[in-house]
Amino acid sequence: MLFRSAGLRQDAHSASNVQTTSPYANVSFVPWNNTRVHFDWGQYAQFPELSQIYSVYARTPLLPERATHFEAAVEQRLDERTRLRVELYDRQDRDLLAFPLLDARILPNGSVINAIASAPLRNSQRGYSRGFQVFLQRRSANGFTGWISYAYGKTMITDGDLGTRFPSDYDQPHTFNAYLSRRLRPTINISGHLTYGSGMPLPGFYLRDSGGYVIATTRNQLRAPAYQRTDIRLNKAYTHKQNKTTLFAEIVNITNHNNRDFDSPGPYDQVTGRTFPKFFSMFPILPSVGVVMEF
Repeated sequence: MLFRSAGLRQDAHSASNVQTTSPYANVSFVPWNNTRVHFDWGQYAQFPELSQIYSVYARTPLLPERATHFEAAVEQRLDERTRLRVELYDRQDRDLLAFPLLDARILPNGSVINAIASAPLRNSQRGYSRGFQVFLQRRSANGFTGWISYAYGKTMITDGDLGTRFPSDYDQPHTFNAYLSRRLRPTINISGHLTYGSGMPLPGFYLRDSGGYVIATTRNQLRAPAYQRTDIRLNKAYTHKQNKTTLFAEIVNITNHNNRDFDSPGPYDQVTGRTFPKFFSMFPILPSVGVVMEF
């Protein structure tokens, strides 16, 4: 079996008087039994919001953010219930919107460049994102059902105004997920979900020493701790002719792992470069019970 598609979409944005085209194409085929190969390519554009275009921070006309995306995937059915999928992707971005002068930073000579609260919004960034994902899934009506996946990715940004290159604010090299479900009885099901993600950068110019945090010369070189969470859930279903009622008991973050993330930059000392970013903790262990009614 062979399937191809291609297209060309044209968009216009009257506020910025810019027109873009978005060509795309994809192809998939089955070279062997139980094996499917898929490729797709496209160019995309994201126009600024009206609130950004007419913002006091938009000192110059804003351009649409643009991306060229390529993806390849291979899916192999190992048996009637199990499939393996491997995906690779590469995305090139340009004209990304940013506030390059918003954060305080230190120059190589040691002088502190103060944060500018009224920093202009500009299309100052470009970069790339590339990586892969491996996904294994098994389905069963009465036995174990579940999936496991691992993804690796790298996202780098270059800011033309600052002349610096750094990981994206959302760069997360390693992501792992696993889900397992088992039907204990015809109306009783238990399931669990585990997720892990390596820490993303603290957005800004930060370093850490024995005394706390200090302003750095390079953006996003300090990362938050890894994110970990494990959830379990038990369902009991009552089925009738015209409706279905499901009682459930769930425990979110059963290991009570302390997941912390960046909140806001906080104040800083212009002389010493000492800074005090603020963080917040996500929810702790969270048990819950409930009922779902379907008619």
